[in-house]
Amino acid sequence: RMKSRGRLGSFESRRILDFHMAMAKRGAECDSLRVFFLRVAGEDVAVRYGYVGGNTFYDYSTGLDPRYEKHYVGFVLLSYCIEHCIKEGIRTFDFLGPGQYKEHWGVTQREKLTLAVHFTRAARLYSLWDKTIRTVASYAKRPLPPQITQKLANCRQRVRLRLRKPLR
Repeated sequence: RMKSRGRLGSFESRRILDFHMAMAKRGAECDSLRVFFLRVAGEDVAVRYGYVGGNTFYDYSTGLDPRYEKHYVGFVLLSYCIEHCIKEGIRTFDFLGPGQYKEHWGVTQREKLTLAVHFTRAARLYSLWDKTIRTVASYAKRPLPPQITQKLANCRQRVRLRLRKPLR
């Protein structure tokens, strides 16, 4: 679906795909993995997967065929997933983050805490680098406020004057 919108999908990177495959294998081995498909005329048009821990289902990722998006196949599959979790005795369906469609289900926002323990300096540096990249990437998806845009333009002009040649 992301490709049809001109964006990279969640599984474009081989490293990320390998990570998901390894996690799915471990989840299957300990019976915590749940994978749901929605089929139309024998064709998979939506998939959703996550993990069960205790009495909570952690809804990890969803994919759907953009040809069927107008038929709300994602919503239909989500409804089935929630129904299945209820039948399984799961008491909490954790969407793992915000999303406009999630608000229709009356979700409650929760604080998320990340704890990182680094045993080496290299691990600490990598963690800082990764956090910086993620922060920059999250801002890159949104337009910058005008005051920031102006400050960047002023900074670029000062650098251009110092170098006395145009920057490309």
